[in-house]
Amino acid sequence: MTGYYTAPMNVLIVDDNEINRVFLKTALAGLAQVTTANDGDQAVELCTQTRFDLVLMDLRMPKLDGTAAAKLIRPLANRPRRLVAMSAETPDQPIEHLFDGVVTKPLSRQQLVKLLDPFNAAVDAIDSPFDEEAGLQATGGNGELLATLRRMLIRDLQTLPDAIGKAMTDGNYIAARDDLHKIAGAASYCGANELKSAALSFSAKIKAEQAHAKEQETFINAVDRLFQHSD
Repeated sequence: MTGYYTAPMNVLIVDDNEINRVFLKTALAGLAQVTTANDGDQAVELCTQTRFDLVLMDLRMPKLDGTAAAKLIRPLANRPRRLVAMSAETPDQPIEHLFDGVVTKPLSRQQLVKLLDPFNAAVDAIDSPFDEEAGLQATGGNGELLATLRRMLIRDLQTLPDAIGKAMTDGNYIAARDDLHKIAGAASYCGANELKSAALSFSAKIKAEQAHAKEQETFINAVDRLFQHSD
C-alpha cells in the first residue's frame, strides 16, 4: 500500500517542446513540485539524483528518446514511483514493460490531477474506485486538497476496518457504526462513492439488527479496491 505523503508530489516533465513543458508546469502549479527536462539524457541524469513520484515522458525526442530513456531509468535505485509515457499518437512498438501507463497529448488539467493521485491507475480511470468529478466538486475544484484527503483516507483505512471487525466481534455495535460513518463521511469528500455506499449500507443493517454478512463483504471488497489502486 502506498505510504502517507505529507509533502506535494515531486514530478518530472520530460519533453523537447518548450511549449508543452510550460503548459504542463503551469497546469501543475500548486498541485506538485515540478522539474523539467528537455531530453532523455537530462531525464536520466535527474532520475539518478532524485526519486520522483511521477515522471511524464514524451516518447518522441531527439538524441535519447523516451523509450531509450525509460530503459536506463527503470534499473535505477532512484527509479520513479510512476513512469508514464506521453504521445500524440499510438506508440509504434510495445512499451508496457517500460512504462506504467500511456497518456495521449495534449493533456487536460483534469487528466493531470488523475495522474497525480497515487491511488488511481495512471490511465485506468474507468475502473477507478474514485469518482474524479465528484471529488473535485466536493473540494471546490482543489486538486491538491483532493489528493491530500485521499491519502488521509487510505491511511485511516489501514486501521479502521480491523477496529470495526473487533467491535463487531465484541458486540460493540455503536463503535462499529461510528467508525463506518467516519469512513463514509471521509469517502464523500474523496469521491469514493462505492466505499461510502458500502459503509452506510453496512451501518444500516447493524442498526436494524438484521443479517449483515453480505453488506460486510461488500464493504471489505470496497476497501480492498482502494488498496489495489494504491499499490
